[in-house]
Amino acid sequence: MRYGMAGSWLLMLPAVERLLLHVPERDFWLVDRQGEVNNGRPKEWTWDKVRWAMKLVTSSRGVGWNFGHRKVNDARSAMKAQKLDKKRFVLARMPRAILSYVVLDAVIQTARSTTIPHSWSWKMDNLKQIVFVELLMGLSLLTTMTLQYEVAAMMTVGVAGGQPEDWPPLFGNIADCYTVGNVWGKYWHGYIRQPALGISHVIVKHLCIPPRSPHAYFIHLITAFSISGFFHFLSLSVICEGYVDPMTLALNMGLFFMIQPFGTMVEYAVIQLCQGTRWSEYLITRTDSERSAFNSVPQMLVRTLGYLWVFCWFIWTGWWFVEVYAAIGVLEWSMPVSLWAIGGKAV
Repeated sequence: MRYGMAGSWLLMLPAVERLLLHVPERDFWLVDRQGEVNNGRPKEWTWDKVRWAMKLVTSSRGVGWNFGHRKVNDARSAMKAQKLDKKRFVLARMPRAILSYVVLDAVIQTARSTTIPHSWSWKMDNLKQIVFVELLMGLSLLTTMTLQYEVAAMMTVGVAGGQPEDWPPLFGNIADCYTVGNVWGKYWHGYIRQPALGISHVIVKHLCIPPRSPHAYFIHLITAFSISGFFHFLSLSVICEGYVDPMTLALNMGLFFMIQPFGTMVEYAVIQLCQGTRWSEYLITRTDSERSAFNSVPQMLVRTLGYLWVFCWFIWTGWWFVEVYAAIGVLEWSMPVSLWAIGGKAV
């Protein structure tokens, strides 16, 4: 309960940023109402305005709003074009929720019988165990967030009258994860992407840094990961007593989150330096016509190198994150009903 309440920052931060750093009526509008008078903003002191405001503060990712991520809004537009009715939407999302539950249950059952390494080691046996535990933690995060999201989507659309198109997939395409920047920028959930950008834009403006420059990009990264690291520490600090020393918790969260911007920038610099070579053309977004000039280099080979790099990066840096969560026992938290445990007893 305490961890859940402390973790609510993920939903509160976007609302606070929109209220403190913007004039909502001026800066925000629904993309479906763009071009109308005042971009479709409702009149003051009306129930329509209340609904408009509630929709704004509860949409963490800005789905359907002018500030939402382009890919998220593109996915929303595609879903809207399908004209999926609410019943079919709920039925389509139910298997995802069930699969997430079953996989999460399997992860927990597996983790309970797995020896968790006490520290990082380059010894092969220990390294294999670290990789296995980190993969379990990754699956745990992915399935937990997917399960929560899909249940919320089904309840909102099926019971509360929400629209299916307002619930595009939480995660991006895993095939895009051939750079660290893509993992965080294209694949991961993006709950705090827009508020972090709002805060970092203010910093960039006050420091007179040219927009869209490498320096501005670095500020955006530092801001986002500083915020995320701080709140991850805060949410875990309420349950770490007896498991992890607060200083160790702060150090591990700080190391994991604050090394990500530097890794991303080094990756960005290497790609820029190689921009004129055949190798980089498959790591940087290009049009089909531009890529055709480099067909002599197998795309799959370059992408495979990218995936290998990303895997090694997160195995190395991810231990700071996983070590703390595993020590607290997150991987062993019980499910309401364990299908695997019931099946094991039946056998």
